Amino acid sequence: MGYEISISENGKYIHVRVDVKISAEIAKEFAEAAIREAKKNNLLRILVDVRKSPNITSSLEKYTLAYEEMSRFELDRNTMIAVLISPEDKSHSFIETVFLNAGYNCRIFSDKKAAIAWFEK
Repeated sequence: MGYEISISENGKYIHVRVDVKISAEIAKEFAEAAIREAKKNNLLRILVDVRKSPNITSSLEKYTLAYEEMSRFELDRNTMIAVLISPEDKSHSFIETVFLNAGYNCRIFSDKKAAIAWFEK
C-alpha cells in the first residue's frame, strides 16, 4: 500500500503518512482514502506527511489530481490540506499551486508544528 491513514491524537485532523515514491496512482489512492476518512469523521483538516516520499508525478498528473480527481472524490472546499515535506525536497512544490488554483486550501510546510498551528487559525 505505501501509506497509512489515521486520526490525530487530538482528534482534529486526518493524518496521512506516505512511505513510497508518489506516483499518480498512489496519490489518487491515498487522497481518496483520506477524504473518505475525513467525511466519516466529520473533519475538515488533512495533514499529508510526505517527508520520506518524493513526488514522481508529472505536472499534468498533478493538475489532473487537483482539477478532476478531487471533484470526483467530493473533497469539501473548506478542507485545509497541509503537506509536510522535507526542506530539501522540491518535488511537491507544484502541488500547492495547482490545488490553490483549483480552489482548494492547500499549503506546504517543512515544520510539523507550523502545519498544525495553521489548522488552528
